[in-house]
Amino acid sequence: MGALGLYARYARASIKGQMQYPASFVFLTLGQFLSTIVEFIGIAALFSRFQNLGGWTLAQVALFYGPDGAYSDKAKSLLSHIPLGRPGRPEEIAHAVLFLVAPEASYVNGAVLEVSGGMSV
Repeated sequence: MGALGLYARYARASIKGQMQYPASFVFLTLGQFLSTIVEFIGIAALFSRFQNLGGWTLAQVALFYGPDGAYSDKAKSLLSHIPLGRPGRPEEIAHAVLFLVAPEASYVNGAVLEVSGGMSV
């Protein structure tokens, strides 16, 4: 079974499980939709203040906001601005979060831990 087949099997099982509790399914779907809207409103607010960031306009960022994993030429040019030359992986961000919640970070206070591959705005 390929990755796509495995993902489809997971999606079917997830939807089947969620449909046992229809109200939960509706609220989960609504929550995911609203969180995406709130994120995009934040991006729009940022662009309303600065008009463009690194030569990118709101329309260009909106175009690339949804696609995941499929990079066009314009998206690849954004990657060229990241010193490591690639997008971050979820586990890299997770390791930073795990450090911040670990007892070893108990004295860390008010710090910004930037996990950006060397790119800063």
